[in-house]
Amino acid sequence: MLPLEFRKPFEKKIGHFEYSLSCFILYIATDLDLRGMGLPYFTYLRSNYDLEEECRMLRRGEIPQNPTLMVSIPTILDPSLAPPDRHILNVLINVPYHYQGNWGGGDVGRYRHIKEEFSQKILHQLETKLIPGLRNHLLFIEAATPLTLERYTGNEMGAMYGLASTPQQIGNGRPPNQTPIPGLFEVGHYTRPSHGIIGTSLSGSFAAKAILKGK
Repeated sequence: MLPLEFRKPFEKKIGHFEYSLSCFILYIATDLDLRGMGLPYFTYLRSNYDLEEECRMLRRGEIPQNPTLMVSIPTILDPSLAPPDRHILNVLINVPYHYQGNWGGGDVGRYRHIKEEFSQKILHQLETKLIPGLRNHLLFIEAATPLTLERYTGNEMGAMYGLASTPQQIGNGRPPNQTPIPGLFEVGHYTRPSHGIIGTSLSGSFAAKAILKGK
């Protein structure tokens, strides 16, 4: 969308940035009494305690045998989000975009197979480590892959955090909110200062202040 004279400098700089990992998400509804089981709102479920090795595997396009799961149960905090005696769960796993040839390489049948196979793997891990008998009490389940994230959010390669938050790409290492082009500002998790809800909110605040300062 930029004029040609501005495009090349931007493309040269953008080419050096590294995207963050993507994610796989399971959305689940169950009739299990998760509150009665004493489960908290959020559980960070780790099986591999070598964080650096897990990160290296993900960067290589691989996924550990038992990947780290981030399990949230919104109905623990707000029971009104589901009918009585029902709960919803969100299970998020950091995964690479290039897993098994970009999740099937455009082959719809293979994509669905990989998606279902991985969903069952995560359900097994949940049952073994956190919620026994879950698969016998599923009311609804849907999965989102990196391709889902890319399609619905527009994040290239399904980058859930925009740019990777490496030491070289945090704070001032990210693109500034104000560009050299008059009137053009950047905001979001690809810009300063960081990723996530807080980082993106601060990015919006920084951009707004820069715009108001110029008036």
